[in-house]
Amino acid sequence: TTDADCIPRYRERLGHDRVYALPFAAQPLIHNPVQTEPRIPKACFAGTYYRNRHGQRREDMNIVLRPAMRLGLDIYDRMYGAVGAQKEQYAFPEEYQSAIRGRLGYGEMVAAYKHYRVFLNVNSVTSSPTMFSRRVFELLACGTPVVSTYAKGIETQLGPNGVFMVESVDDAAHA
Repeated sequence: TTDADCIPRYRERLGHDRVYALPFAAQPLIHNPVQTEPRIPKACFAGTYYRNRHGQRREDMNIVLRPAMRLGLDIYDRMYGAVGAQKEQYAFPEEYQSAIRGRLGYGEMVAAYKHYRVFLNVNSVTSSPTMFSRRVFELLACGTPVVSTYAKGIETQLGPNGVFMVESVDDAAHA
């Protein structure tokens, strides 16, 4: 598991103790800082908006997305094009609609990692000592700065200088 906090529960359910934390990593053949063109002077966010769950994540998204809207932001929405109930459940709020550029497949997303000046990140799990968004490892391997709201895993796995962690809209605007 990527979440060390789940180990006791998994060991109990499985009836053995052969469960360990395996942190995310990056594949250097595709996640690397080799640039083929200049970076776009904007921020980028890639992910999903959850209207009905992950309340703290929604608040954290506002912290990083609102100032980026003023400075230039592109959003790649994982649920772009969803229909019916999923469309409603995952739709970004109106204030962010003008920044949505569509949806990218994984290969296109990795290429985008290298095209932007900075990537924004939020985490659904913030208290785990080992788990946070996989994209953080991948972005850093691509040489792309990351501005993120707090996640204990970022702090414990990458230290105080790996990612710009922010707590407010002002912090995010500054970063």
